[in-house]
Amino acid sequence: MDLDISKPWGEIHPTGNSIQEQFLQVQAQAEPREKAVRWANNLKFITPIYWSSANGIVPRKPENFGESVDKPCACIDIPLFRHGDSQTLLLREVPGCVNYVAISYCWKAPENARILRDIPIYSLRSGTRERANRARWQILHRAFRYAASYYCGLIWIDQECIDQDDREDKETGIQSMDLVYKRAAFPVGLLNFRIRTQQEMDTMALIVSIAKGYRISPTEVQIDGIIHIFEALTADAWFSRSWILQEVVCAGDMKLCIEFDVSLTKPECLGYAKNEVEITPEQLKEAALLVNLPPLDEPYQPLANRIGSAKAARLQQASKVPMGIRPGTQLGIDEQGLPLWQWACNAAEALKLLERKQNERVSDRLAIVANLCHYSTRINTNGVEALGIGFSTCVWVMALLNGDVSLLNPARPVHGWNPTEPVNHQSWLPEPSMALSSIPELTESGKRLRLQGISLSANGMKCQGYLYRVTQRIELSDLASSFKTQWINATATSPLDYKCAQQILGEFLLSLLLKLDSLGLTDLADALWHSVREDYVSYYPSNNEGPSVSIREERLATWYPPSCFQAMLDETDGAKTLHLPDWARSTEDFARVFGDSSSVDDFRWLIDFVTNTGCLWGGGLFDQAIGLVDVIFGVNSPGLFLGQW
Repeated sequence: MDLDISKPWGEIHPTGNSIQEQFLQVQAQAEPREKAVRWANNLKFITPIYWSSANGIVPRKPENFGESVDKPCACIDIPLFRHGDSQTLLLREVPGCVNYVAISYCWKAPENARILRDIPIYSLRSGTRERANRARWQILHRAFRYAASYYCGLIWIDQECIDQDDREDKETGIQSMDLVYKRAAFPVGLLNFRIRTQQEMDTMALIVSIAKGYRISPTEVQIDGIIHIFEALTADAWFSRSWILQEVVCAGDMKLCIEFDVSLTKPECLGYAKNEVEITPEQLKEAALLVNLPPLDEPYQPLANRIGSAKAARLQQASKVPMGIRPGTQLGIDEQGLPLWQWACNAAEALKLLERKQNERVSDRLAIVANLCHYSTRINTNGVEALGIGFSTCVWVMALLNGDVSLLNPARPVHGWNPTEPVNHQSWLPEPSMALSSIPELTESGKRLRLQGISLSANGMKCQGYLYRVTQRIELSDLASSFKTQWINATATSPLDYKCAQQILGEFLLSLLLKLDSLGLTDLADALWHSVREDYVSYYPSNNEGPSVSIREERLATWYPPSCFQAMLDETDGAKTLHLPDWARSTEDFARVFGDSSSVDDFRWLIDFVTNTGCLWGGGLFDQAIGLVDVIFGVNSPGLFLGQW
């Protein structure tokens, strides 16, 4: 399969007939997830064969291990791994069990890896067959050692537990990978980087302490150590692999393990696994963010002023890999009562995340995108590979079939499918000059961009949704002039200075509300106010007992915003001003409580669009009275636009 994401769409499909034929061929390879779910419920695991231990001592399982309310788990009778095992192993199926270690690792050994001669060669037995291990000895050894540290007798490693000679088992396995890591009690990432000095060990402990929120101002020497660790992680191939990206996201609470020399002393905060330092992706990301920001109790000054421009540049560059980690979020419980870990993701986000990631088989990226986006409809990678259809076409169809419209251009009016017309006549297709690699990342912030009931036929795309009529251009060049420079400066930093961005965004939103009201667009002002107010009141404290945990909550406790924006206005001599609560000394002070990090993500499209174009557009539902304007759009022209159902 051709990874053609850099090719213009018009080059991939010069005619509408080409698009129609290949779209329908890809749709024919669509499969539901039921088969993958069944496969994930009946995993094969590596287990020890016998209950055995050095000196005849059998390791004891923790009390109630493997038991549930209804019945004991099948793993209750599985022997545990022990430190130093060098025995023949079993591959066995344990239906429905989640008490296992799922290993995330690089298949290929790093070029500078040394051969550890004290690591045994393992033999795996399945039924009457016995074979040597496929995964590297070092990976198996570390996996068994980790399992022994946590009293676990089941290990899942893809090279060993998926039949590599069975194309169907491999296809089902790759479509189920998110479930494997999501359900594992012990998802573990084995990094190639190795800690060799006590200074590196102490720096890892410092990183964990910073991530846990301890108010630590690293010395210049400590910052040098942090830069060294982050640069070593940046060079680790583990962070460059496409499969590993989705394993981290889907596992949610993965532990990253870094091997260290046994002569070193490991602080307790770095975990309990033997000969491994344990740190979570979230801790790495949080530490990378905080170390780039000034301490809370010190006046703000740029990072370069504190540690020098050269060192600041190194730190910011080295922090990109840790800050780029997207650990999953526990959204709830799935249908089997298991933790549901899933980072809110769409196809546009997934493609951006995969831009600099590597994997050998291009068609596997379809499964990776589907796993990242939690798609219920999958594309059979073997089937589309045999058809010779490129990646861009396949991922586009897969996204559409799952209602994911993040790859569509939201600023183009809707049209039908007419194969005799130029390719750009269909609004739900890319423009001929556009390549998938140029589609901007469209962050969902937990609000999924999904249409319902999408299917493709010879007549075009069918879906459910709301049809909006956009009619009115709203001139906002004065707001664009006022905010453009300070917004560009605020968002040019890496990492984003959220505190500064929140303040500017709050002031912009209040200015926009006043502007809409002055233009007589009271319905639009109310629509925007409801969104801003919803974000504000979602932080209203459930009770006011005890001391406030923040200035925001303290102010909310004494003032609750009205539901109508008109009620926020005072009029004196025909001029309208904001009616500020008692605690607000100015509009800027009032704006400060409107922003938090999610507000910046939710509303930044508004200020981005206004500062770039000097306008917004207004419209309403297609079946409303013409001229009723109560919905804000960031589009390029009037027309009909499709929205979510």
